[in-house]
Amino acid sequence: VIAVAGGPVAIAVPALALAGWWRPRWLPAIAAGAMVMVGLMVALSSHPTVMGSGPFSGGAQLLALIALTAALMPAIARPGGADPRRADTTPEGN
Repeated sequence: VIAVAGGPVAIAVPALALAGWWRPRWLPAIAAGAMVMVGLMVALSSHPTVMGSGPFSGGAQLLALIALTAALMPAIARPGGADPRRADTTPEGN
């Protein structure tokens, strides 16, 4: 979906996949930050309804696609170990 909607913005997918691999807890912050920046761009636009301005600008569309990509990025399982975010609640030996 990102490649069809965004064209060259699809380069964000591998970049966010690497960010999700190294720092999986950053993806929600990246999505939220991009959406906040889109909101600021729209709110501070002098002509929000003109094509190429406000929510219709290239920057707002780029940030919205980055936010969408970060929000939809699946959790990537690391090889060689369990997910460190999950606590093992089973007693040992059972």
